[in-house]
Amino acid sequence: MHSLLRKTKSGSNGLVYPFRQERKVLHEKSIINGKLYDTEKAEFLCPFKDGRILLKTKKGNYFSCVQDIRSVNKEKMDEIIEAVTISHYDLREETKEEVKGYMGIHELDLYIKMFGEAEEA
Repeated sequence: MHSLLRKTKSGSNGLVYPFRQERKVLHEKSIINGKLYDTEKAEFLCPFKDGRILLKTKKGNYFSCVQDIRSVNKEKMDEIIEAVTISHYDLREETKEEVKGYMGIHELDLYIKMFGEAEEA
């Protein structure tokens, strides 16, 4: 769990307290078509269709997953802690054609960076 120190935040009683954020990331692994996909080792590329995120493995394979972010504030006697949990689940293999099709519409700069300029129509 990562702890990030921030300045201050007002409590429910109106007083100002030191504020700290704790972040916990829950990664997921899944074997799809004989390949191990791991959200911890993959590179995040961009938001993807249906509320998913798109990732790329070190070997150049694409997959998507749902990324759920939850935040809860806890007021202690002398500080406020925001506990953030980021979880990944429902991994799906994505083809290069699906990725190019999506990026060609929604992530044009990333498309050009990854696949090069497209031919004029």
